[in-house]
Amino acid sequence: MAARNRAGFFLFMEKDRVAVYIDGFNLYHSLVEAAAKSPMGNVLKWFDVRKMILNKVSDKEEIVSIKYFTALFPDSDKQDRHKKYIKVLEDMGVQVILGRFKEKTVFCRRCKKPFKTHEEKRTDVNIALHLLNDFYSNVYDLAIIVSGDTDLIPAIDMIRKADYMKKIGIIFPYNRYNREFKGNTTFVNKMKLRDIESAILPDPYIHSVTGIHLTKPVDWS
Repeated sequence: MAARNRAGFFLFMEKDRVAVYIDGFNLYHSLVEAAAKSPMGNVLKWFDVRKMILNKVSDKEEIVSIKYFTALFPDSDKQDRHKKYIKVLEDMGVQVILGRFKEKTVFCRRCKKPFKTHEEKRTDVNIALHLLNDFYSNVYDLAIIVSGDTDLIPAIDMIRKADYMKKIGIIFPYNRYNREFKGNTTFVNKMKLRDIESAILPDPYIHSVTGIHLTKPVDWS
């Protein structure tokens, strides 16, 4: 981008570097809710996160990295669907950072009997660590976090206090909002149903390296 100064010389203006941090589970559960509201249904789970972000940034900004934080569920069928989606994301240049699931015992509120379930761990910690590490490595001018998890606020506060010139924005996944972020960030934005419907991956998705056709899972049709 170029502009003339008073002497008539061209000045080249660098674009703001944008790093994106996506809470995969927060996003996925919002897509489930969006699918229930949209005539497109479960197709919305075959979601193009990169296209959605590109639709949100301005022509004065350049995406330098997208990081997607998630974990593989122990169930084999769910894991297979998830791995296929991860292959697509990685082929698009998205860096996937995996946490883990931990088994825990909970009690049924109605029958009071214990049962086993799984809890996703490390996502919020991983996001905070990458957000801070990228800040100290001067990776971005603007960090965009796709999440509604307020556990990230301490890391955001630390960055804003260290360098008030760094901008941090929040994009809330569909049907998510928390007013606590408003005083801690440069801006907040809500992901609307139309934002999701206009950012669906091609089916099949053709892998750029292997040429393999990756079709969306049958359950997501």
